[in-house]
Amino acid sequence: FTPIKLERQQAHDTEQQRQQQRSGPDPQQLSNFWQKFVEGACLGSSHERKALALQLLQLLLPVMTPETVPVLLSKQLLGCLATALRDKESYLHASAKKCMDRLSTCADHNLVVQGHAIAAARLRLAVAAALQFSGLQQVISGKTKGTTQQLLASLDPQGVARYVQQLLGEFVAAVRGASDADGAANGAANGNQDSSDDEEEMQNAAADNSKAKQLLEQLVAALRLSAASNSTLERGLLFLAAEALLQLPQVLDSSSLSTSAAAGAAKGAHAADSMKKGKEKDKVGSDKAAAAAPPVLPDADDAQVVQEVLQLAASLQPQPSVELRHICAARLVSLLHSLQHRAISSQQEPQQQQQQTEAKDGDNAKESKKHKKAR
Repeated sequence: FTPIKLERQQAHDTEQQRQQQRSGPDPQQLSNFWQKFVEGACLGSSHERKALALQLLQLLLPVMTPETVPVLLSKQLLGCLATALRDKESYLHASAKKCMDRLSTCADHNLVVQGHAIAAARLRLAVAAALQFSGLQQVISGKTKGTTQQLLASLDPQGVARYVQQLLGEFVAAVRGASDADGAANGAANGNQDSSDDEEEMQNAAADNSKAKQLLEQLVAALRLSAASNSTLERGLLFLAAEALLQLPQVLDSSSLSTSAAAGAAKGAHAADSMKKGKEKDKVGSDKAAAAAPPVLPDADDAQVVQEVLQLAASLQPQPSVELRHICAARLVSLLHSLQHRAISSQQEPQQQQQQTEAKDGDNAKESKKHKKAR
């Protein structure tokens, strides 16, 4: 429902004003409201207040942007959705199903990204990554048909690669903004300037730091998508490792960087070969053969990816805070564990299918024998 006065006023708005009205809510203000009211007062309270939180989510879906996805689809809210979807007798079950149905088509009916294909694709990626990161797709399997399947089917490796690259750039910009705001706040404090300016700079630093943390979570969630290619995974893992473990200079020498990367790859290949062969009686011979053989050089594409990622990580001067480094290290470990589990599952799946097929054939053979004996 739109009041008549508002319709008349909107009729006289210029195209620029309409574009500004479609910019979506401010992420920081929305985050403050969502954390204090929805997560603080609703999701931890009665069923009625939880239902109100789900209704607020549905109302905000038409203006949700990729930047506000981690705010609205927080761990606490997704946990509430998962609990309600598991129990069909729950008071919140119908509302949770409605939320998931609207999430599956949120980019198609969004007022902010309407008419912008790139923004709509990024919104789908952000929503799919948030659902997959929370593990909610296993809960809704068979309960809300087509929700994540519809989202994941619309993803492609090129789109995921662009999304990851954009997240990396935004993370670098957020960390730089936090560092600049911290420096300005310290300068204002040392120069005995107005305290209001000092507080404003500190608030800006805290906002940029919070945004950087959210972007890290989005990055890890995007790398866990099944549509992420190997090159995209390599880029994301290298960036997390560089931010967590390395102290990089501001300017990197490309020739020394490629040489060190080639030497590292050669050492890794040699170590892997030695571990596979690794018997004591063959150790001397294998070492001689490895020393005589030319070094194994990485592909040009791999070396270029390493160089680009390390240069991007080195552009953060000063380097990220200790807190952000710890988060990068933790997310790197969890992501590697998830990828290893996925690889093991993909290897075991054909064997399980073969065993099921053999068992089914054996049961069919037994049934046929029983029918022959009965005849």
